[in-house]
Amino acid sequence: VRISGSAAYVSQSAWIQSGSIEENVLFGSPMDKAKYKAVIHACSLKKDLELFSHGDQTIIGDRGINLSGGQKQRLQLARALYQDADIYLLDDPFSAVDAYTGSELFREYILTALATKTVVFVTHQVEFLPAADVILVLKEGRIIQAGKYDELLQAGTDFNTLVSAHHEAIEAMDFCNPASEESDKSDPLDRSVLMSKKCDSVGNNMSVMASGAHEGVSSSGLKAIKEKKKKTKRSRKKQLVQEEERVRGRVSMKVYLSYMAAAYKGCLIPLIVLAQTLFQVLQIASSWWMAWANPQTAGDEPKTGNMVLILVYMALAFGSSLFIFVRAILVAAFGLEASQKLFVKMLRSIFRAPMSFFDSTPAGRILNRVSVDQSVVDLDIPFRLGGFASTTIQLLGIIGVMTQVTWQILLLVIPMAIACLWMQKYYMASSRELVRIVSIQKSPIINLFAESISGAATIRGFGQEKRFMKRNLHLLDSFARPFFCSLAAIEWLCLRMELLSTFVFAFCMVLLVSFPRGAIDPSMAGLAVTYGLNMNARLSRWILSFCKLENKIISIERIHQYCQIPSEAPAVIDDSRPPSSWPEIGTIELIDLKVRYKESLPVVLHGVSCKFPGGEKIGIVGRTGSGKSTLIQALFRLIEPSGGRIIIDNIDIATIGLHDLRNRLSIIPQDPALFDGTIRGNLDPLEEHSDQEIWQALDKAQLGDIIRQKEHKLDTPVLESGDNWSVGQRQLVSLGRALLKQARILVLDEATASVDSATDNLIQKIIRSEFKDCTVCTIAHRIPTVIDSDLVLVLSDGRVAEFDSPARLIEDKSSMFLRLVSDFSLSSPSSAVKATMQTVYRRLAHHHIQHSAAPRSSLKSVYPLTDQYYGAENPRMASTLATKGVGHLVRKGTGGRSSVSGIVATVFGATGFLGRYLVQQLAKMGSQVLVPFRGSEDSPRHLKLMGDLGQIVPMKYNPRDEDSVKAVMAKANVVINLIGREYETRNYSFEEVNHHIAEQLAVIAKEHGGIMRYIQVSCLGASSSSKSKLLRTKAAAEEAVLRELPEATVMRPAVMIGTEDRILNPWAHFAKKYSFLPLIGDGSTKFQPVYVVDVASAIIAALKDDGTSMGKVYELGGPDVYTMHELAELMYDTIREWPRYVKIPLPIAKAIATPRELFLKKVPFPMPTPTIFNLDQIEALSVDTLVSEDALTFEDLGIAPRKLKGYPVEFLIQYRKGGPNYGSTVSEKLTPKQWS
Repeated sequence: VRISGSAAYVSQSAWIQSGSIEENVLFGSPMDKAKYKAVIHACSLKKDLELFSHGDQTIIGDRGINLSGGQKQRLQLARALYQDADIYLLDDPFSAVDAYTGSELFREYILTALATKTVVFVTHQVEFLPAADVILVLKEGRIIQAGKYDELLQAGTDFNTLVSAHHEAIEAMDFCNPASEESDKSDPLDRSVLMSKKCDSVGNNMSVMASGAHEGVSSSGLKAIKEKKKKTKRSRKKQLVQEEERVRGRVSMKVYLSYMAAAYKGCLIPLIVLAQTLFQVLQIASSWWMAWANPQTAGDEPKTGNMVLILVYMALAFGSSLFIFVRAILVAAFGLEASQKLFVKMLRSIFRAPMSFFDSTPAGRILNRVSVDQSVVDLDIPFRLGGFASTTIQLLGIIGVMTQVTWQILLLVIPMAIACLWMQKYYMASSRELVRIVSIQKSPIINLFAESISGAATIRGFGQEKRFMKRNLHLLDSFARPFFCSLAAIEWLCLRMELLSTFVFAFCMVLLVSFPRGAIDPSMAGLAVTYGLNMNARLSRWILSFCKLENKIISIERIHQYCQIPSEAPAVIDDSRPPSSWPEIGTIELIDLKVRYKESLPVVLHGVSCKFPGGEKIGIVGRTGSGKSTLIQALFRLIEPSGGRIIIDNIDIATIGLHDLRNRLSIIPQDPALFDGTIRGNLDPLEEHSDQEIWQALDKAQLGDIIRQKEHKLDTPVLESGDNWSVGQRQLVSLGRALLKQARILVLDEATASVDSATDNLIQKIIRSEFKDCTVCTIAHRIPTVIDSDLVLVLSDGRVAEFDSPARLIEDKSSMFLRLVSDFSLSSPSSAVKATMQTVYRRLAHHHIQHSAAPRSSLKSVYPLTDQYYGAENPRMASTLATKGVGHLVRKGTGGRSSVSGIVATVFGATGFLGRYLVQQLAKMGSQVLVPFRGSEDSPRHLKLMGDLGQIVPMKYNPRDEDSVKAVMAKANVVINLIGREYETRNYSFEEVNHHIAEQLAVIAKEHGGIMRYIQVSCLGASSSSKSKLLRTKAAAEEAVLRELPEATVMRPAVMIGTEDRILNPWAHFAKKYSFLPLIGDGSTKFQPVYVVDVASAIIAALKDDGTSMGKVYELGGPDVYTMHELAELMYDTIREWPRYVKIPLPIAKAIATPRELFLKKVPFPMPTPTIFNLDQIEALSVDTLVSEDALTFEDLGIAPRKLKGYPVEFLIQYRKGGPNYGSTVSEKLTPKQWS
């Protein structure tokens, strides 16, 4: 990758440094006040700075803990903007902010401040894409599409699918107020407006923007910020993050005593002293024995024999060795036990600390204590303590020996000891503080190291590696200065100790030489000289060992501080435990709830009072910083309320233990937490569930198949923070954890803010099905995520602004929720959505749709529908649904999608391949479309975007229930049957799907009495004599429909080709995966594949004619005849792969496909869906399938079908191994200019 110019990078997960807001914005750059103010304005940070008590000098906690997610993201944007780079790399920067703030930032930041910059903007929020000059669509790491927004939409391939997936939950909505039409005209993100704004702002740069900053930031606001800066120095103590605590003066005796009592309550200390004393006594005794038993005076005989001399000496030496060994064992045991007890105590204290501790304590400080200080306790202090005891006893022994021989030495030893103690005290006053400073200076190094690792992408994106290296060296210098001073202080003390010891030894030598001959035994004199030489080192060592011990004991002092952290409430309160089944209902009641993060900080929640009924779905919304996440923290008692109560199922949560509370609740957080280990360990850390239960949870979370493909299955490794799993997969693991726990209350705290729309929809779908009887509290910036809730709580500045159902809040024109919905709608492209979801209106409409059609048996009810007929001249059919239905929501107009054509079409099979294209064209001509569906409520969601509110009406039905079928057909005047299946399943056979259901629909339509047009979609080649069961049952269906409704129109399309087809897609997928394609037979079978959009157009043309198509059969084949081999060549040519075939003779192909059909209804589990080796498809393709010579075709409907080569098969480029340009010649390659 080659970059020309400087770059700035904004990551998806906000990375914030510890330090002030100003330092984060400047990011190492010099202060330019004008530019700084302009950046604050562009990133909407002005109000936030005014709210902070210290303005931009507010110290940000570790990982930006004291900022909301939106504030952190805006601070990241400000940091990037201040750099005034040439290229801006933005990775989904608006996912953490609400819709209004996101649209404001998009206008002020990207369209204005960065108007003349190169911006690479990665996002799954497609509402911002119309403003892009070039859009690149990626799939599986390859660019599959490139172009402008409108061009990609018109292409109708992967980008269109992506847009549809994103807006599955968003529906066109008319707020029934005057502002709605104005918003249509002045959509802030309308393409034309955006482009005009961009053009107007070309030439703007940071200097120009800075010069006008005073207009955006009020003078009073600037004065307030300046005033807060002045106050910062005086009020530093009120910051959330304080300077690291440091004890001054001497180490308290309590610290020594606490350490000695940590191991076996201090019982080993006397034993250690006794063992050391006995060792020293025996050492002196052995020396004394040698001097006494072997006198050196002339004429004296040895007082014992050599054997006795040696035996006694060996016995004394063995005894001393034994005692020193015992002392070493006791010291090691003491040190091990003490360090373990202190570590466990500190760890328990940290784990039991309240969240406020972690908010105000950088991770580096904690790591410093549990690593550096703890290693000192493990390795140094026990041996320092043992060494000090040993040196003390040795020194006393040496002094005793020397005073026994030359007592006069006491005249000098006592003053020297006093002088040593004075120097030691003088030294310790400085050394102690130096050691404390050294310990404190390690924390910033560790903190910077941890921050640099987590923010490596941002640091490299800004090209700031050298600055961070310099910062690290600066911190190392800050650490090294007191460290070297500490070493120098020791040398200072050692020098003076050595001088004093040398002086005492010289004095002793002078005394010994001065004694008259015979006044002292030469042997004793030698003993005194030996110990005198040793005393020189021992005295210095004693002082140094004491000094080093006190320096090292500071680590215990620091650990002792963390052992006394104020604890959270008890985990379990034995006399106040809730029942094992609590909570049974899941009702949550908030009574005058008040919350603040710290006593010195302002109140965040101001008397919140409301009640969440059990089993309901509660949406919690509000602007950034309104108190949404604080409310959830209070629910889990991560923050203890300063006032009020929270009652769950009649139990005040403040009266029970934290374990009992938190164990009964589940949460899926915004940032999914995965721990180093395995999938099993992350899902079931307490090993409370069987593997079968874990697999069930994974299957429900749509992760089962992914895990089964892994080599180690449930033992698949998970790296730290889940780095080897995508964000979406991590979120699904969190969902699986919640599914496994099956708590009655589930909380989603921005759980889908950082995932794509497909994963969002998947999570919402699973939650709706698996937690339908649970209380679900959902915090979200995305309005579609909460619009389907039973109740919505709107918070504003820590207060309850509104609390009601979404429908009632939207009906209230003064509602804050309505404004949030409007803000979200205005942030979406006008070509895609105008407002929020249809879900609310679907609920309203559901109660009004009455199934009250009077049965009629006359076939005269089938009439042609003409454009002239759809109007006021026929009032019965000019309306859509009944007055109380949803039809009145469709705006009337003069044409196009928002007008009413008079058609109310029930399209059976609309959720299938052909259905989406047909529904789109029906909606475009102003028809209302009823979409029966039998599966999940999510299956028809992609169709809703194709019409205005109420125009596309999903209706659940059961095709085997006659009343259900009548209900979905009751309000229709047109019925189109697209139902069909290319393979059989355990539940549905060809006979039932293709024949019986079609016959039933025709009978009910006949009885309906108001059906004017009936269209049956069959298959080209349908015949009762076909080898294919599919074609035989389709032929039977045609016969049954025409028997009941002779005026019905039958369409026989050939093999349909399109984005979701089931012939080219499986072929291309197989060829890409296995590098060859199995070609059934010799590839000479002929057929006429047709573009699916042309088939939909043919059906619309039949509806619009004057009735000439009634009672007729049309064969719809493409303009070209292909052999199977030629169609495969077209596929290979499009994906730009060298054709490789393996020809499979028909008997072998049938043999491969037969086992599925044999075991289909004999095994207790569903068989896999057939793709290439579909037995019935093999039978159908074994003979030529062409349009008959005398058949009615596209031409009779006034349609010219498109050739397949080119646009209709461009969807296959997604299977190119190297992206859109893979295999292109130089002239064929797309250039960036062509993309735009």
